Parts: sequence; C-alpha cells; structure tokens
Amino acid sequence: MIQKLKLGNKFTLLLTLVFLGGIVLSGVTLSSAMQRKAEDEVMSKAQILTQVMNSVRSYTSDNIRPLLQQRLETESKFIGEIVPAFSARKVFEHFRDRPEYSSFFYKEATLNPTNINDKADEFEAKLVNQFRSQPKLTELTGYRVKGEEHPRRSPEKSDCRLR
Repeated sequence: MIQKLKLGNKFTLLLTLVFLGGIVLSGVTLSSAMQRKAEDEVMSKAQILTQVMNSVRSYTSDNIRPLLQQRLETESKFIGEIVPAFSARKVFEHFRDRPEYSSFFYKEATLNPTNINDKADEFEAKLVNQFRSQPKLTELTGYRVKGEEHPRRSPEKSDCRLR
C-alpha cells in the first residue's frame, strides 16, 4: 500500500509520523518532569516541616521542661507540655487546621511508644531498624502515598524521611 503512494505523499506520511512521535515523546518527557517537580516540592515541604518539628522538640526540651520541672516534682498530674513529642504533636495539629495543610501527616514512629498513635507500622519498623543497624545513617528521603503498603521509589532516593 505504501509503495503505491507518490513520493510527496510518502514524505507527508513520514513527517506526520515524526510529528506524532515527537508529540508522544514530549508528552512522556513533560509528564516525567512534572512528576519529579511534584516529588521535589513534597520533599521540600517535608524537610521544612521536619525542621520545624525538631525545633519545637528542642525548644520544649531546652526551655519548657526546665520551667515546669519544679511543678512536675510536686504535682501528680501529667504535664504533657514537658514532653517534646507532645508539644510537637500539638503544634502540628494547629498547623493542620489550615485547609491547605490538612492533608499533611506527622507521626513519631517508634517500636515501643508511650502513645499508641506512634506505634510504627511494618514499613516504619523496617526504617527504624535500618537506622539502628547503621548508626552513621542520618537521613533517608523519599515518600509513600498514605494508604499504600509500599513506598514510591526514585532511583536516586530512598524510602522515607526520618531523623
């Protein structure tokens, strides 16, 4: 069938195929670039949030706990504000009150939590054990979608951000 076409029509067909191939290639490249950009934006926000939560924890340990230490020794009632994780969680809850941040998630995953909400799931337990078995490891980056059992991986990134 192609052999019966005139040279001009063959050339037009070739240009059309090259054009369509270029559009498909451009679409795939653009989609991949947009995905990387979105991942980088999520990672950047997660890094900022992690730094804020670490700052709250440090502030609580360095400033709030000493102020309440005497009260803690004389009062039998639990004072949550002296626990850095409690303060960080409260700050984060206020942060999530804003609609643009309502989808953010913060968890202080641990194997033996005092707060059951911080109990590490299977994925998180593997990360905690990875940090324990590799003491020089200070950070892993990547992400997983809430509700998915397995993380999304990028070749140059690991699975989750922990400190």
